[in-house]
Amino acid sequence: MRKRSAKYTVINVAADPHPDGIYHKIFEISCEKEGQAYGRDWYAKLTPPTKRLDGLFHGKIGVWHRLAGKAIQESSMEQTDVQALLVDGAKDFGYPSKMFSWSFRESDHSLFSEIKNDEGETISPTSLGSAFRAVLLPVANELQIDLSVTVLPEIGTVERIYNLPVLKSLEIDFSIPNAGDSLAQEKKDLIDKLRNRGVKRQISKYTKSSHANTIALDEELKAEIEVGAENGHVIAKGKLEDGSADEINTAAKPRILSRDLKSSDSSVTLLRVIAGQAAE
Repeated sequence: MRKRSAKYTVINVAADPHPDGIYHKIFEISCEKEGQAYGRDWYAKLTPPTKRLDGLFHGKIGVWHRLAGKAIQESSMEQTDVQALLVDGAKDFGYPSKMFSWSFRESDHSLFSEIKNDEGETISPTSLGSAFRAVLLPVANELQIDLSVTVLPEIGTVERIYNLPVLKSLEIDFSIPNAGDSLAQEKKDLIDKLRNRGVKRQISKYTKSSHANTIALDEELKAEIEVGAENGHVIAKGKLEDGSADEINTAAKPRILSRDLKSSDSSVTLLRVIAGQAAE
């Protein structure tokens, strides 16, 4: 029997302010909207979320492509507009379409989503992140809520930055998250300081001095790197022990959770188990 597997990614959806129930409200309103464009002729739309239960709620995101351009008849090599080939009434449909299930954990606003479903259909974490931004940000703006949607990096990516023998440059770009989460004190101090300055987005660039061996990473700078990786992106450039150049981009290393499925398992069921375990 062919081995079955499921794949998931984790997205940080951070709202500010974040009164109780705001995340469910954003998803609930978003599902009432028409499909939102993202990428090249791709669209996304949410199904209604389930009710909140034990800090979790669930739903699906559908993505589809709007056919455009020319189709060709192989025998005659004549081109015809794709839309002209569709039957009457088909203009409201998108082709091809895919559906992916997700589970949202309110305690730390983490969204766990399929990137490979039970039908074997796939989507990249980066594309999925773009789809969620497309459907959620317009509603957040209507509610006057600052919202960031960030695909979390692969576990260990930030540590790779810390362990670079020679760190030559750092680029950190992130939206300011709320400070009410269970964060390390250094992160809270950084966020509070930026908030008190009225900052919505922080972009920092650090370049090593010619007189220094490497950029020194104190606790304050480490906090900025970690907040950046969770709410935007960090690009670090440096050298390895052998002198070869290395570049680490947190946005280019999305977190992927791979799980083998038993014959009785479904990707959706396992997704909810993973989200529930993470909430404990």
